[in-house]
Amino acid sequence: MKQKNILFGIMLLLLLFVGIMAYQSDLFSVDISDNSDSTKTCDLESPELTFSSYDAENEGQAVSSSPNLYRVKGARTWNSMTLGTALTLTPYVDYEVIYGANTTDHTDNNHGDYFEYTSKCIISDLVEQKMYQVEDESGLTGTFYDADDDASAETFTAGQSQTVSVKLQSGVDEYFGNPYCGDKPNIVVLELNSTAWDKPNKVSVDGIDLKSVGIPQRHTLDSTGNIAYAYELPVITDARETIELTLTADSDAGISDDGEITVYAGSWYVDADTGEPTCGVEDEDGNAVGTDAGLAVTLDFTS
Repeated sequence: MKQKNILFGIMLLLLLFVGIMAYQSDLFSVDISDNSDSTKTCDLESPELTFSSYDAENEGQAVSSSPNLYRVKGARTWNSMTLGTALTLTPYVDYEVIYGANTTDHTDNNHGDYFEYTSKCIISDLVEQKMYQVEDESGLTGTFYDADDDASAETFTAGQSQTVSVKLQSGVDEYFGNPYCGDKPNIVVLELNSTAWDKPNKVSVDGIDLKSVGIPQRHTLDSTGNIAYAYELPVITDARETIELTLTADSDAGISDDGEITVYAGSWYVDADTGEPTCGVEDEDGNAVGTDAGLAVTLDFTS
């Protein structure tokens, strides 16, 4: 009788162990059936899918894209892929795809989209997405213009308000900032001497006020005596973008220092804390996204 009780106890422990392991396995796995259509079946042994891209400004021309990512929708882990190379995917499953980014490389990549795709039961399927050629800070041009729209210095007397501007332009068919991240994915940081200037009256593009946002962590003040203001900024193309700045000199201080703007490009990155695709000019730790540096333009108030 004692031996039977011991055997019964061992069996209970084994069943308990198996149950615990099965529960833990569910905690740390993604059930692919949650993102698939169980009503459909596919008799193909290994249906293939190829993701590819083409130049948004020159259709018919390929555009290089590396890195790129895909994963089963809802999974934590992303997988790298090469555009133009076939993948073997499970049919009728929802996938997430990012062109032009991976989990560590978020700068100076051609601009692609984040999208979802449901795989099909097809021997050879093809998905094409347009991409935009990236412009980095080295190819972007920025020029300061005075209140008369001349490319020269502007002088302010105490208490005077004037509108000056900065014109920004990328290379031909190139984009500073990812158009797939919305109409204003970039950030411009305006720096002014904290004692010589009042708060900016107006910062705008095409007469529309730019939305104020937080100062990027990656930004460093050009001078310790400056104060910074940050705003959303549209994608910059070869059509040229003009930022208008309506500024007022302090009534009790003379202007003895130049100002500065710095523009940062926004694009896709993968948040290391959540694993989710996000758009911005920096990641969750303040590391560069979009381009590895911003473009600084001097506001000439002293020449």
